[in-house]
Order: sequence, then C-alpha cells, then structure tokens
Amino acid sequence: LEADFWNEVSVNKKWIVENQISGEKLGLSASEQKIHIFFDEAASLLNKDKTNYGRKNIPFRAIRRALRDNRLYVVGILTDTNSSVVNLAPWKGMDPSARDYNLKTHKPFIYIATTDCLRNVNGIPQIEQREGYDIIRFCRPLWGSYWLAAPDDTDKFDSAVRLAIHKLLGGASAWSQIEDYRKKHTAALALVACIASLYVSPTSSEASDLVKAHMGTLVAIDKERKRLLVTYPSEPVLSEAALEVLSEENSEVEILRELDGAFQSGGILEAGCQGELVARLLLLSAWRRLIYRKRSEVRQKVSFSIRQPVLDFLDKLIVDFPRKKCLQLDDFRIGFTHFISLTHEPDKETCKEIWNRRGAIIFKRNQKGADLAIPIMRESDKALGALIFQIKNYNSAKQNRFDETYAIKALLSPEVMFADDCCADIEQNYLGIFVHLGSAYESESGTNVSNYDNGKLFEECDSGNRLIIHGLKAFKIDDNHESIFKNLL
Repeated sequence: LEADFWNEVSVNKKWIVENQISGEKLGLSASEQKIHIFFDEAASLLNKDKTNYGRKNIPFRAIRRALRDNRLYVVGILTDTNSSVVNLAPWKGMDPSARDYNLKTHKPFIYIATTDCLRNVNGIPQIEQREGYDIIRFCRPLWGSYWLAAPDDTDKFDSAVRLAIHKLLGGASAWSQIEDYRKKHTAALALVACIASLYVSPTSSEASDLVKAHMGTLVAIDKERKRLLVTYPSEPVLSEAALEVLSEENSEVEILRELDGAFQSGGILEAGCQGELVARLLLLSAWRRLIYRKRSEVRQKVSFSIRQPVLDFLDKLIVDFPRKKCLQLDDFRIGFTHFISLTHEPDKETCKEIWNRRGAIIFKRNQKGADLAIPIMRESDKALGALIFQIKNYNSAKQNRFDETYAIKALLSPEVMFADDCCADIEQNYLGIFVHLGSAYESESGTNVSNYDNGKLFEECDSGNRLIIHGLKAFKIDDNHESIFKNLL
C-alpha cells in the first residue's frame, strides 16, 4: 500500500462520499449503507521508515484520514498476528482518539474447539471421497475458500496441502529448507502438536511463536498477557500437511530429535503424559508408513486421509502381528491423521464425527479402561468398531520385566469408556491392546507380542481378541526411532 494513494484519497475527498454515490443509487436502505474494509498484515502499515514516508505520513495515518473523511458508514478493520497478546486499552496519553474509557476489556481467556464455517457450502466436497479430498471442508475457511478459488481441478487439493505446509513451517516449503535452529525447533513442535494433540505449556518460550507463525491456536492467556497456552484443534488439512513433511527423507527422525530436545529443556508437556505421547507417535508413524507404501505400490501420490484395511495397519505397527487371530476385523477399514482430545464420554455422533475428520480419540483425563482409541468401520454395512489402547510406561518390580497383573487389571471394554448408544456396536467389533512401553520382556519364542484368547487374561471382557505388547521392540521401528522414544519415556 502506497501512502501517496491514501493521501490523494484524503485530500480530494472524492472516494465514495455521500453526495456522489448515495445509498439510493446503490439500491441500499439506510441500515445497509455500510462498507467494511479489511486490512490484513496490518503491522506493515506502521512502517516508520522516514526516508519513505516521514514520521507523520506512515500508511496507517493516511488510511485513517481517508476513512475518517467519508460520511458513509465505513468501517476499517485491521488484523494481524503478533508474537505477544496486547492489552487493547492503552494509556490515554498514548492514543488521543475519542473512546469510552469506562468500558472494561474482555477477560483474558479464549477457547476455540473447532470451526467448520464452509462445511455445507456448495462446491466443496460434502461426503467422504475415496481420494480423501472431503477433509477440505473442515476447520478454517481458508482451505475451503482456496478449494473454491483454485482454477485447476486436478491440483487444487495438493495446492491446499502445500499452502498448509508453508504456513505450518513458518514460511518454508519443506523441512529441509529450514536452516535456522530456533525456527527448526519451533516448526518441529508445530508438526507434532497438530497431529498428536500436544498442549504447549504457558512457560514455554515457543508458545507465542506457534501462534504467530505456525498456525497454533491460543486457548488461554493470563491477566498480564504474557503466559499463553497453545494447542492445535482438529484440523485435517494441517494434519495432512504435517504427515507430508514427516514423509520427507530423514525428516521424521530429525523432528523427533527436536521434540526430544524440547522435552529435555522442560516446559512443554506435563509429567505423566510421555507414555501416551509416545504411543500416539508410534501409531501415527505406522499409519504414515502404510500410506507411503501404498504410494509406492500404485506409483502415484495418494492422500494420507484415504482408508486402508485395519489388519494391514496393525501388520505395519506390530512385529509378528497374529493376523489370523484377528480375522473378525478383516472387512474393517481405518483412516486417521491426528488425535483429538475429548472432555466427555464419546457417543455415536461423536465417534462418527471423529471418523469423518480422520481423527483418533484421546479419552478424557483419568478415564478408566483405556487411554486411546481409533474408530474403524466395516465396509459392507458401515458398522462401527474401534481399536482400544491402554498405555503403561512404568517398569515392573521384576527387573524391568513385564508384570501380567497389569494386563489382568486392564478393563479395555467399550462399555467402560463409550456411551450406551454406540457401545453395543463397538463391543462386537473391537480389538483391545494393552501396551507396556516400559517392559523389556520377551517370551520364550522371542516375540514381544502375546495374543490372549477370550477369557484367559481379560476376564472382565466378553468378546473380541486382545493383544498385550511388551516394550518398544514389539513395534516396527528402527534403532533411531527406538532410541528417541526411550528418551521421551
């Protein structure tokens, strides 16, 4: 924006003034004679470079004069994202403009769960598609608007994902392009937070940067506007972008190392949640590698939001997975790109919404019976099911060997954590998995996975197979991943 243009507007007074373009000529009633002008990235208007504008001639002042001189109902709205939250009631001497000083500012608390503004707009996919493009309708209107405005139908989904990558990485187009250490550190936090539902502590210095440059959402602020609690609501397009970045060569290990370094410095995650976080990352990594293998098979790029057979996913996750003992899930599909933290007991509507958003469940705090769940669905009749996980990461008293009493006490039954309207369906179609990450146990056969048939160790459960997984070696990960996950535990 050039200051000269707005100066000319202000001086000539010939810009949409009432005596030249009246509301009657425009076909507007008195109540409709309003114009809203939005200025994004408004901080650039405060450029105080005297060589270009002079102290009294910065763009903001020129725009303000131009808007003030018009007699129509013209409202100028300036928006920007800063690295800190300001108190919008400055000292009187700093701003001589007229205002009512008796009003109080909003309480310093903001909470946004999710926003699906364009969910039902024509032109945006409304039902699930095999390609996974329907995720474009969820959350920020940016993605749906980009879809509607894209001139090329064949590339608009990939273009939206590339835009999400650019914003998630703070302006870079790929992980390999980030050279600055601090920016790499913050970008790694953003990538993990948006897929693993990570809350960044208010004491962390990265919190404000995540909001400013990495699509983070501010959910709480203290009265001094200095301590920020930041997270990422369910946003399938951002999760798709994060998995694309994690699929770059060697990027996943580098990003996990950055995350490990952030945890070692403290102030990122509350104590006691490390085991669950590692389990989420293990599940997401297996899903990412499954889709990556699918791309190699079909020799073309496919979305991380497509559905795949449940047994193929479990085979990619677990060493020596006993596929033949889980054939009741053979017709079921799975598809998830991120985890969603719940604060209530999930009912049928919630489970279907999470399924549509390609989400997985983090049960509410102190939930009995399980920590995580991934919705699954049978293709033939759309019957709902679930993979249910209970995670333990502490060592047993037997020299770090697996203690079977942990698994015996595990409920892992849908009736404990799901609402009645969906419990009956899930009870017929679920797999309970007890994961003991702190165990170094190995059975006599050398495998780290035990399959227990109905009633042998899980007396509280009435149906379905159960798996008990001992330690990180039971998962299909390389030595680099195992070393990092051990540090995170």
